[in-house]
Amino acid sequence: SAKDLVSSTKEIGMNVAGKIEETKKNLAKTVFSMNMKMFLRDNLIHSDMHAGNILFSTETAELTILDAGQTASLQPDVAPKFGKFLHAICTRNREEVFRSLLEFDENKGREIKDVDGFQEDVNEAMARFCADGDVIVVGDIMGQLFFALNKHKLTMRSDVSVTLMSMAVSEGLIRQLDPDFDMAASAMPYIAKYGTDYLRRA
Repeated sequence: SAKDLVSSTKEIGMNVAGKIEETKKNLAKTVFSMNMKMFLRDNLIHSDMHAGNILFSTETAELTILDAGQTASLQPDVAPKFGKFLHAICTRNREEVFRSLLEFDENKGREIKDVDGFQEDVNEAMARFCADGDVIVVGDIMGQLFFALNKHKLTMRSDVSVTLMSMAVSEGLIRQLDPDFDMAASAMPYIAKYGTDYLRRA
């Protein structure tokens, strides 16, 4: 009978929905930390970091990354400049972002016909997607910067473009786990710890 199936007692515990959300937020932090250490310390980034390539152990809370052969890395000549570029995005430094993008062009920006127009487009992209007080979404700002590069017929070198696209894919996973995760703000301690050599050599 219904009386045999339903009872009312006082129990102590955590709501399952709350526990799931807490776990997802912790996973977002773990994935982000792993990515930043791999990239800034080891110059490696997983090129296909989606949910299907991650196994999570509920017993040990450990992550196992699959398809590790899908990795990208930066060539030594551009890695220091990329560290500076990443720092510029996080600190909303429009001038440094502009200079970095010219450096990333296969021709170092030597063939651009409208330098001022390109810089204006970069400034507009930064103003729109990197406004003070807003959470920086890497995929959004990079999409607009790629548009500006294409508009001015600049060709980003392949190792940089693959790295940026890989970062955007990883960001998508992190924001699925925690939509409020602020990658730019969270990146600063890692840049300070692991990116010092990059910035000093740039």
